[in-house]
Amino acid sequence: MKVLLFQFHILITSFMSFGQNEIVPIIIEPDYNHLYRFHSNSVELSEISSNTHEYTIECSNCTIEYPDEKDNGLAKNQFIVKPARQRTVVINILDITKDSSIVNSYEYKVVNFLDPYIFLNGTQSGGSCNAHAELLSARHSHLMPLKTTYEIKRWTMFIDASTIEGEGNELSDNARELLRTTKSGTKVSFNCVTYDSSGIGRLIGGTFTLE
Repeated sequence: MKVLLFQFHILITSFMSFGQNEIVPIIIEPDYNHLYRFHSNSVELSEISSNTHEYTIECSNCTIEYPDEKDNGLAKNQFIVKPARQRTVVINILDITKDSSIVNSYEYKVVNFLDPYIFLNGTQSGGSCNAHAELLSARHSHLMPLKTTYEIKRWTMFIDASTIEGEGNELSDNARELLRTTKSGTKVSFNCVTYDSSGIGRLIGGTFTLE
C-alpha cells in the first residue's frame, strides 16, 4: 500500500511539473543582439504547437507591424519592429491567452543603419571602373543582415575640375562622354542622394579609378 501511495505521489508531481514547465516560444530572428534604428527589423518567434496558447510581442517606444495588419503576408509568428531614438529596447513575448502575461524577454541594442556603398556598373567604390560605365547603384555588401533596397534620386560627378549633375541611376550623355575622354588612372567621384525602402534619405559618396 505504501508503495502504491508513493507511486501515485510521483505521478501527481510529474503532472504538475509538466504544466509548470510548458514550452514557450523564443525569438529566433534576428539572431544577433541589435536592431536598426528607424528601420523595419524582422522579428520571428519559434513556432509552438499549441491549441490552447497564442503569443504576440510588445516593445516600448517601437512601432510594431502585426501579422493581421495590412495584408502584409506575415505569418502568425512574424512581426516587423521599428525602434526610434532609444539606445536599447526590450521585446517581450506575451501569452495573450493568459492575460498577456510575459513568458520571455529579450534586450537589444539599437544602432544606426550602415550607409550603403556606391557601385558603378557593378564595381564598388574604391575600385577601378570602365570608361564606358553607365549605371549607378547603391547597396550593402552581402554581409549586411538586414536587407533593404535603395533608389538614387540625383547625383553629382566630379572629374578633375569638371562637375556634372544628373538624376536617377543612369549617367547622362555628358557624363558618359566625359568618362570616355578622360585618361586612364584619373579619379572619378560621385555624391549620390539615395532613399532606402524605409523612406530615409542619405548623401553617399564614392570614388573610382578609371581603367
